[in-house]
Amino acid sequence: LLHVTSMPRLWRDWLTEAGHSALEPAAALTFDHFYLTIQAALDGLGVAMGPTALIADDLAGGRLVTPFPAISLPARSYFAYFPAGRSNDPHSAVFCDWLEQQGRMTG
Repeated sequence: LLHVTSMPRLWRDWLTEAGHSALEPAAALTFDHFYLTIQAALDGLGVAMGPTALIADDLAGGRLVTPFPAISLPARSYFAYFPAGRSNDPHSAVFCDWLEQQGRMTG
C-alpha cells in the first residue's frame, strides 16, 4: 500500500469501510506528498488512494483504475480562516459565500 504522510489514517479508514479492518499489508511505502504517492502508483510500485478530482485525468486516460468503485470514504471538510478583525468585512463574506457555493458544486 502507498501512503501519504498528510493522511495517515486513509488506508485504515478505507479498509474499515470495506469490511477488512484486520487486513495487514505485506509491504507499505509512505511519501511526503500526495502527488509523489500517485506517481508511485503510476510507476507500478503499489496501490494508492486519493481524491478522485485530483486523479481524474489519469483515470480518464486509463493510467490509473478504480478497482473498488463501490467503496469510498466521505469527503474531507475544509475551512476558511481570516483575521478576527475582518469578520464583518463584506468582501470576506462574499468570498466565503463563493467558496461554499464552489464546494457544493463539486461535493
